[in-house]
Amino acid sequence: MVEGIFDALSLIENGFDNAVAVAGTNWIAPELITGSSIKKVFMCFDGDGPGQKQGLMRAYALKDAGLEVRIVDLPDDQDPNEFLVSLAAEDFDKLLSKAAHPEVWEIDHLDTEVDEQEKIHALENLIHRAASMEPITRALVCKRMAKKLGLIDPKALAFTWV
Repeated sequence: MVEGIFDALSLIENGFDNAVAVAGTNWIAPELITGSSIKKVFMCFDGDGPGQKQGLMRAYALKDAGLEVRIVDLPDDQDPNEFLVSLAAEDFDKLLSKAAHPEVWEIDHLDTEVDEQEKIHALENLIHRAASMEPITRALVCKRMAKKLGLIDPKALAFTWV
């Protein structure tokens, strides 16, 4: 799922036949997808602020509707068309293989330069979502949040067998 028609056309031209454009920051209602055979959605929106913000909101809405969702992270604020003009389909395939769950993507894109109150505010949604996760998933998400915020020493997160 991409923002623009040219993004979808570039993906289709490069062998990603299931690409769909949602026309900018407009929206496809989750119920249109959940009633189909689609079970997994890759969200690949432009790297600009509005694209990322809307993409994350959409990703959560689709996940809440029962779909498996991953967010593809494009480098250097590119859109999918720009990426495929300068690189190969195999490079885009690598991005798909590294696509993150919405919670992980949101943590990884948290601005750590803001003050503590702003960090807490930014994480309120994640903390609420973590509360309803399975215990192991919740622990991993909380560990990632703590590491990103510098609340624990990353070396303390290393797991070693004795």
